[in-house]
Parts: sequence; structure tokens; C-alpha cells
Amino acid sequence: MFKKINGSAAMMRSMLMASVAMGAWHGAAFAATASQAPLKLTLTSDQSASVPKAAPAAPPVDALSPTMFGWRPWLNAHGIDMMLDETDEFATTISSYRNPTTNTGQYSWWTNIDWDKLAGIPGFSTHTIIVGRYGNDSSHKIGDAVSSSQEIYGSGGNVFAHLVEAYGEESLFDNRVDLVLGIEPMLWDFAGAYLQCSNFMNDALCGNPTIGYENGPYSVFPDWSYAARIQISPTPTTYIKTGLFYTQQNIYQINHGFRSGFMFDAAQVKRPTIPVELGWTPAFGAEALPGHYKAGVIFDENVHPDDYYDINGNAWAQTGLPPREVKSAPSEYIMVDQMFVRNGPGPFSGLIGFASYWHDAANWFTVGLVDHGFWSARPDDGAAIGFVYAIMPPGVRKTEQLQQKLGLPITGDAYGLPFNGNAVTGVQSTWPMLELQYQIHVTRGVTVSPDFQYYFRPNAQSNLPPAAFVGFRTHITLF
Repeated sequence: MFKKINGSAAMMRSMLMASVAMGAWHGAAFAATASQAPLKLTLTSDQSASVPKAAPAAPPVDALSPTMFGWRPWLNAHGIDMMLDETDEFATTISSYRNPTTNTGQYSWWTNIDWDKLAGIPGFSTHTIIVGRYGNDSSHKIGDAVSSSQEIYGSGGNVFAHLVEAYGEESLFDNRVDLVLGIEPMLWDFAGAYLQCSNFMNDALCGNPTIGYENGPYSVFPDWSYAARIQISPTPTTYIKTGLFYTQQNIYQINHGFRSGFMFDAAQVKRPTIPVELGWTPAFGAEALPGHYKAGVIFDENVHPDDYYDINGNAWAQTGLPPREVKSAPSEYIMVDQMFVRNGPGPFSGLIGFASYWHDAANWFTVGLVDHGFWSARPDDGAAIGFVYAIMPPGVRKTEQLQQKLGLPITGDAYGLPFNGNAVTGVQSTWPMLELQYQIHVTRGVTVSPDFQYYFRPNAQSNLPPAAFVGFRTHITLF
């Protein structure tokens, strides 16, 4: 029930940066995705509290060529915008029983079309993203598979072009109703930790709470589900959204034909996953300090092997019988971020606190601070600190304890595979992790972010020594 996908889906940071640069035409996500501090935004305080759900005009793009070599003004006038960017994440250990050094990266191509401008179809837009990924991460090489030290790693299929999303969006009734139909990652539309992902490199902080995509039917960047989603905004600062998401089998396994993202096989579709999310995006005080508050539940209609019990209700680690199939309990999450001090006119130029809680088979807690614009001499720089505390699933711990007692190899979960796809050498319990990052805006379109991470209990095991990582992330937007 708690199975690590081989390769993180947290390419979200590049996706988020791109979505800001291109207007973030993704339902209510624009107000949140505008949190990419390296990008120079021009939203007013009022706009940050209530951004239209349909495609707005794209804000100024922080890119090497903001005008796309002169083509962007003409394309934008016809409702077309594109972006090409590159993200690299380097990490090495300075304190561990192993000393891996790795680099992983991703290039991405975004296309958004406003069909109202292009063809006179009111409120309709289309969105596509294609990426390519390469490299490896360092944390797996020290025996940790709970969360990747470099979120951009994995799930891209090791192909030149991997399809991430392609969908149509219709905004109705003065942007009060927003409809999406096509293919998209479910946990890109729901439970997105946008602020965190723009300021951290570890998979547990960047993107979604990691447990959110331990569950196979929960699609997340860069892999997708067939999707139909509706969002209703009763007021300019509130929304409720839900949808149906159908995921193909084995979307995270490159040996099952899905590696390119261009496989469309209805015979491999799982039962639906149904997320529901409530959101509030207020702006407080004379300085309009923005906040983002969301709570959600995800209903999974699929069945999964039990972490502990076999088909007869006994421990499968002891009997050797197949685990029983159980329907997943709903997943719940609460995510908040709030600006406390404003440093500049931008909606995310200030000191912002964030926290989240996700409950599924495991429990994940995150908390931290992000500060941009605090240094007047370098208003585009930023700093961030985040802490994660995860509690592994009780059934997994019980199975590992029993296997250890019986002198059996520790499989770690009900799939008959090493836990999270990595060798387990001890019982897993809790996983604390600390990350610090400083973002240096080098020049237009280029950001370099030195990063430090400390794994207190790699792979949630007490028998593995703590590990410290240092590294950096570079992000370059061509246009």
C-alpha cells in the first residue's frame, strides 16, 4: 500500500516556474504558482488575492530572451505562448558511510493556447507539456528511498520526449466555473505544494507531500491520468474542485510501455481516483499579505496488497501466503502558507511561513519559512528553511519487525520487493529531514541555488548513520 515510485514526480518546480512565466493557465493554480521568486512578477496585491481562473495575460518573463527572439509579442497577440527551460540539480554527501556525487536534470517545453484570441472561442484554452529527464540522485546511493535528495530525478522514462499533459480548459460565468478535460497529473492539479517546490530541492518538500504519490493510482509529474475536473469559485477568494482521474497500470515502470507518456491503452486503466479540495486565498491588511489555505481528501477506488495480513488474516511474512487485497482508505491533506512580512510589491516578495499534513498509509508533516526580497541590494534573491517528519506505515513496520525476528530478508511491503525499490537493512520507523537553500538570481533567466540537506535517519532506519548533502540547483529559462 505504501510503495515508492521508482523516480520522483517532483519536476514540479520547473513546471511551476514555467506556469508563472506563461500565465499559469491551470485553474486556480496561477495565484499559487506565481510563487516562483526568481521570476519578476507584476501582479498587484488585489490580483494576488483573486486571480482569474481562465488564461490571463502572461506576466513579464524572466528569461534569457523574454521576447522569444522577438516572436513572443506576435504569438501572445494571437493567443499562443511557449516556454523552454532547463533545470539541473547536483548533490554530494559530506557526511555518510557512502559518498555518492550525482547530477540530474530536466528540460521542458510548454505550449499554451488561448483559443478566444486565436479563433474566437470564449474562455477556451489548451495546454501541453513535454519534458526530457536524465541523470541520477544521491540519496538512493546511501540506501534511502523514502525521498529523493534531488526532486527532478526519475519518472521521465529516459527518453528524449515524455508527454506530461495535454488538456483543454473552459472557463465559464465570469471565471466562476472552470472545466478541464484531457490528460494531466492529478497531484499537479490537487494538493500542489507550489511555494515549497519553488524553494526546495528535496522531494519531500518540493511538489506534493511525498506520500501522495506512493500510491500508484495517484498520478504526479511527469506522469498523467485521464482527467475530468471541475472547479467552482463561489467568491473571488474561495473555491471547491473535484474530478475523476483514471490511471493506467504501471505508469511509473518504464518496462511496461509507459516510459514515453505517449501510451494510450484503455485496457490498462485502473478504477477511478476522486479528489476533492477546498481552498481559500485571502489577502490580509493594508499590505494585502497573501495566504493560501487548502484542505482535501482523495478517494481511491482501487485495491492494494495489505502491508501485513495475508488472505486468511495472518501475517504474510510468516505464512508465505499472498497478501489480502484491500481497498485504500481515503487520503487527507491540509496545506497552508501565509505571508507575514512584505518586502516588496510582488505577491510573494516577503517572509512566508508554510505547513502541511498528509495522512495516508503513512503520516507526513512539513513546516518551514521562505523569505524573498529581504536584501534590498539583491531583491530577486531568496532564502528558505524546511523540515519534514514522516512516520512510516504501521503495517510496514510490523512486517519488517516480524521478518527481522524470523531471520528473513526484509521486503518492507506487500509487493514482494525491497521497500520503496531499495534494499532495507533494518526496521523503518520515522524519517526526519532538514533542508536549507539560498537562491541567487545571477542574471535574467538564470538562478543558482546552493542547497544543504540533512537526513537524520536515512530510509527511516535507526541502523543507518545520518547523512549530510550539499549541492545546488540551476534553473535557466531560454524564453
